[in-house]
Amino acid sequence: MPKTMLRIGCLEMSSGPDVQENLNVIAAAVDASPLLDLLVLPENAVQMPSSKALQYVELASGGIVQSALSELAASKQMAILLGSLAVVESDGANRTKPYARSLLFDPLGKLVAAYDKLHLFDVDTQPGASHQYRESDTYRAGVVSIEQTSPKQLVFNDLPLQLGLTICYDLRFPELYRLLAQRGAQLICVPAAFTYETGKAHWETMLRCRAIENQVFIAAAAQVGKHASGRRTWGHSMIIDPWGEIITEQTDGQGLVFAEIDLTKIESLKERFPVHLHRRL
Repeated sequence: MPKTMLRIGCLEMSSGPDVQENLNVIAAAVDASPLLDLLVLPENAVQMPSSKALQYVELASGGIVQSALSELAASKQMAILLGSLAVVESDGANRTKPYARSLLFDPLGKLVAAYDKLHLFDVDTQPGASHQYRESDTYRAGVVSIEQTSPKQLVFNDLPLQLGLTICYDLRFPELYRLLAQRGAQLICVPAAFTYETGKAHWETMLRCRAIENQVFIAAAAQVGKHASGRRTWGHSMIIDPWGEIITEQTDGQGLVFAEIDLTKIESLKERFPVHLHRRL
């Protein structure tokens, strides 16, 4: 009998600079977790550098992180979304700045989709150099394209899931979420490392808005706490339903939150509340 529900998890982490140590944290959390269909990891899950300088990069063709997560997904028969990894497309003389890339592994461990962060965080959250962030000094922005702004399909026991991929600062650009929803997304993932200041002010509000205005589920996995670089992140990983209700939330420190979501809830809501038919351009 086909499944009608999917079990989604978001892992809240306080990642440090050691890649293997962070991979160990992820593996331990998966070992201790209930059976999940999809696990969403936060932005910078495998490394939060000890300084503003990037310290670990992998090639698009693979590396220890991609191998480890592929094996973990296959061993647990669980899809895993790595929130972001610094990835370059070429080696040697042609190497350029890396992309901040989400990587989606299916339950067989196959890399089935990638998404490059479109919007880079170049802001001053407060006056003073310690509150300046310039992601464009380190990363290349993703290229806006049909591929980047279309959902990716996973199938769990004959139940297809259209998964929208975004990363952190993308959350402030609702047009991306509207495109994903128009193209069929049912669940949109928001792996993030929101700063404490901006997270406290805007994180929950924007997540709930993106769910409400697009009538989709949202799975937001976040970094939390004080990191080696001195950066402080907000946390509060959560899963939100298409009505904007928070189904589950990690309110204190690291840990896994999970929820069963019923994809039929989306169509039921759209029949009663057909916002998508009332839009005027």
